[in-house]
Amino acid sequence: MGSSRTSSIGKTNESALRFLSVNTYGSVMGIAGLSLAWRSSHHLFGTSSVISAWIGLMAIVIFAFLSICYMIKWINFPQVVHAELSHPIAGNFFGAITVGILLISSIILPYSQLLGQTVWIVGTILTILLCYVLVSRLFRVKQDQLHAVPAMLIPVVAILNVPVTGVTMPFGWAHEWNLFCFAIGSIAALIFLTMIVSRLIQQEPMSAVMNPSLLILIAPFEERSIYEGA
Repeated sequence: MGSSRTSSIGKTNESALRFLSVNTYGSVMGIAGLSLAWRSSHHLFGTSSVISAWIGLMAIVIFAFLSICYMIKWINFPQVVHAELSHPIAGNFFGAITVGILLISSIILPYSQLLGQTVWIVGTILTILLCYVLVSRLFRVKQDQLHAVPAMLIPVVAILNVPVTGVTMPFGWAHEWNLFCFAIGSIAALIFLTMIVSRLIQQEPMSAVMNPSLLILIAPFEERSIYEGA
């Protein structure tokens, strides 16, 4: 009886993972960014470096936990993951995964250069591949203008995060690669921003629950300014 109850609970937990959204990786972006902000505060204002370290550890733990859970979801419900990736709006949030990896590489770098550089390379490769998949489908399938929402910029922000997080990388090819990603991200940001603003002006308003995503519109310009300042 006890074993059947345990099995039932296990199946319930697995079924619950079916509803785990890729959007939750946005929390990793926010927490990792907060850690890096506190690191800058330590250098500029002398605040305790422990704050940045603990917040960075939290970002890494949350990313690892979400990745394990989402991998289980992928194994048990591959059709759900495929539908999420294929969705014209939700699919863009997969960019939050690669942004999280790139930001985590910056968190790790001061403690282990080899591990930080390895994570950055993995994040860079995944970012390019994901951006290619998400952008290329725009040319394969007829697009509804109502799908042009700020979330479209998340893969672009991921591309722009490559040079931002890789500006200190010592590899001989890093500078050219950073410029390459910076150029792609800048042009894509201008194109997507034009599409989004056109949709916001000429079509019916977005639903109220999507209004907070309007803040994403400032992200490409912020990433550009950080890279150019570096």
